[in-house]
Amino acid sequence: MINILLFFFLILVLGVTKAVVDSLSFRRKEYGQSNIFPQSWQIENSWRNKWKNGDPKQGERFWGSSRWLVPLTDAFHFTGLVNHLVILGLIGLFHSIEMESWWEWIAYLGGGYILSRTSFHIFYTYIFVIKQK
Repeated sequence: MINILLFFFLILVLGVTKAVVDSLSFRRKEYGQSNIFPQSWQIENSWRNKWKNGDPKQGERFWGSSRWLVPLTDAFHFTGLVNHLVILGLIGLFHSIEMESWWEWIAYLGGGYILSRTSFHIFYTYIFVIKQK
C-alpha cells in the first residue's frame, strides 16, 4: 500500500517539477517582471549563481558550480534534475508494485499519466501565472 501511495505522490511531483521547468523556460519574459519566482530563479539571472559574487572572473562559487553541480545553483536545473530522478524512482517503484493482471498495469500507467498531466496543468495554468494588478 505504501508503494502505491508513494507512486501517486511521485506522479504529482513529476507534474509540478515539469510545470516549474516549463514556466521558467517558456514564460521567461513574463516572469522576468514578476514576483512569482525570485530573481535568482530567472534564467536571465540564474547563471550568476554559479560564480562568486555573480562574477565569472572571480571563479566558481563552489567546486563544480559551473559544471557538474549546476543543478545546485538555480531552480531550472534543480527542478529538471528532480524531474529526472522522480522518473527513475517511478520506474523502480512501478516494478515493485505487485499486479496480478495486465489491466492493473494499464490502470496504473493511465491513471499516473492523467494525474501527472493534471498536476502539471493546474500548476502551469493556474498557480504559476502572473497576477495582474
